[in-house]
Amino acid sequence: MEFWRKIILSTPVRRTEPSTPPVSPEARLERYKRSWLSVQKSWQALCNPHAIQHTSAFQHQLIHHITAQTRLLLDRPSSRLCLEYTLRAKIVPQLVKIARNSPSGVATAVVKCLVTMIDTSDEDFLADESVCASISELAGSFHAGLDDEYRESLMELLFNVAATTKVRKALLSLWFHLERSRDTGSVSDVSIDVLQNAACLVVELAN
Repeated sequence: MEFWRKIILSTPVRRTEPSTPPVSPEARLERYKRSWLSVQKSWQALCNPHAIQHTSAFQHQLIHHITAQTRLLLDRPSSRLCLEYTLRAKIVPQLVKIARNSPSGVATAVVKCLVTMIDTSDEDFLADESVCASISELAGSFHAGLDDEYRESLMELLFNVAATTKVRKALLSLWFHLERSRDTGSVSDVSIDVLQNAACLVVELAN
């Protein structure tokens, strides 16, 4: 009897960890909205000329929030809702503006976010002219002062665009022969060819 009492008392009791309830796509969308709000606030702080002594901290903060936004896009069940919100809120043009006016670390985080958007996108997202115009503008703004990681990320973005649109004929004319009108004050009949930009980058990397 004593023997069985010792066996019972020495047997560890397994405790079942409470399971974490799955996060709904709608809840992830709300996280995505909050993440984008954090990106905007960090960008505004970084642009504040009176806070120049905190520039490095604001840059790291901005990179952190952009990376968090990228992770949220990787969740397939909620990516469609997030991309729809991205179009409504005109997030891509704002991200491109951040990339074009930021150091390489921030710009690279933005481009990686755009790569994820293209990877998870549908035809409606790719057919949006603001997405096409903004990414083409980003490709055209490439310059030699950016580091290798940014170059590689930008190349990945451009080739992902090319690979995605080549199987969707309806998108080819939009992406590869984009014309801007005069209503925004830009020069008319400007055609930006994404593949041409990609080719220029390949030549630049090879040198």
